[in-house]
Amino acid sequence: MKKDIAFDGSIISVLMGKQITAKYNEQEIPKYRKNPLIEALPAINSQIDVGERLLNFPDYYAEDRQKPPEIRLHYIEQVRDYMQPLLVHLQIESNLSIMIRRGYVSRNPLSPFYAKQFAVGIKEILNVDLDEDGKNIIGNQSTAKSYTIIGISGIGKTTAIEKILLMYPQVIIHSDYKYNGLELGYLKQIVWIKLECPFNGSRKSLCQQFFLTVDQILQTNYYKKFVKSRINEEDLIIAMSHVCSLHCVGVLVIDEIQRMKKGEAGQLMLDFFVDLSNKLGVPLVYIGTYKAIPLFNKLLANGRRASGMGSEFLDPMTKEDEWDLFLSNLWEYQWTEKKVPLTEELSNAMYELTQGVTDFVINLFIKSQQYAIAYGQEELSVRLLKTVAKQNLKLVQGVIDALRIGDKEKIKQYDDIKPGWNETNEYVKALGNRLGLHGKVNSEHKRAINKNKYEKNFEILLNFALNFDLSEKEARTIVEDAMNSNKGMKALHEQQTIITQMIKSREVTQFHNYFFNKIKELQNSQKYFLKLI
Repeated sequence: MKKDIAFDGSIISVLMGKQITAKYNEQEIPKYRKNPLIEALPAINSQIDVGERLLNFPDYYAEDRQKPPEIRLHYIEQVRDYMQPLLVHLQIESNLSIMIRRGYVSRNPLSPFYAKQFAVGIKEILNVDLDEDGKNIIGNQSTAKSYTIIGISGIGKTTAIEKILLMYPQVIIHSDYKYNGLELGYLKQIVWIKLECPFNGSRKSLCQQFFLTVDQILQTNYYKKFVKSRINEEDLIIAMSHVCSLHCVGVLVIDEIQRMKKGEAGQLMLDFFVDLSNKLGVPLVYIGTYKAIPLFNKLLANGRRASGMGSEFLDPMTKEDEWDLFLSNLWEYQWTEKKVPLTEELSNAMYELTQGVTDFVINLFIKSQQYAIAYGQEELSVRLLKTVAKQNLKLVQGVIDALRIGDKEKIKQYDDIKPGWNETNEYVKALGNRLGLHGKVNSEHKRAINKNKYEKNFEILLNFALNFDLSEKEARTIVEDAMNSNKGMKALHEQQTIITQMIKSREVTQFHNYFFNKIKELQNSQKYFLKLI
């Protein structure tokens, strides 16, 4: 559930989850045992459980297609909540599950570190650098990791993370945990909090939003206590960090991170996030568009834990991956009188008109049905899809055209829909196999890698071919033919074998041609000699 509240002249939505009384479960992972924060969490989900819980299809009965038009128009709106779990959603849930539990390993409230951090003071902990072993001033070493989710607007980043967060209780109330003579007093554990980076990108506004959010969740009065007209930004940050530690926040999700200020103000915000994770052990999830790539590069430079769990790049679906699964399930929910089967022509039209952007696909599917019902057509068609797309996707047509054409200059006009590879390459190299690429960006990355590999291997194989006493033109032709025969996908030694065979075959052909021409010359000589006789 979401609750809208007024904040700084605008409205923010607070994501509200379940609140439960702690019930403790034996843990299979040794590091998780005898830690009430972990033992009170739900059991680790299997991928099947995650898929089933994220799956959200509309209520649908065939007989509803015969109901009055005005009723069916309302039925169609159910499609807005359609959720088809994809591989990336399972990956995000798995990483979040690990982050929350691993983050709590170093923050056990039964550990002396929990009380000591408040005795020494959160301010002191934040102001002193970590030692060479990565421990803070009280000798505690963070086990927190952070995670980034990057993608274009409308791809479903926020929807996915919110649905996954809601699979976990938001608040767990502890009051009677005892172990080995140690006792946990009354504690309200906040498992997760989701915030949006403010439009002004300031730390002060972020802190204010944090206190408002916590007050809504716990019915506290932190905003009134800490947000005073003359309180400075640094004190607000200390207070926010204190509340995070006091309530053992399991993960802090910061959405719309691309709004963060650039320059010195932005660097201060980044430093705060890194300290919150590295010195106080709070795991962080950053969500943003491709505009945020430079910020994430700075995070990597500021602290290795900034993307300890890696990153996911979410791009529009390609027609080669999960498009068929997504669209074929969506297509079942037609409330027009005539239900049209999904054909290849319709699938191609839907893709061309939306370029695989989740939000655009769902919007076009809804609006097309509503148009068909309102104008008495009562069935979907390619012509109808094109008409509705022209009217209802007008505001995002530039984005769709840029994605369809792939024109680099046009794409630059929409810098939040496409990664700038010069900046992104640093991020990709730094993360290595901790980076998940999904959709078009994955296909393009593979093509870029294959192109670089092709060009590098071509030069190696060209030098190899030149050893056979060929001209450079002849060698290039043979190497091109060899690599094109398998699209450059074979290993170098296999390509060398193919080239050797082609050269030998060429030599044999040349010898046969030479031998044939000599015989022909001899035959012609004999004919000429016979004529003379």
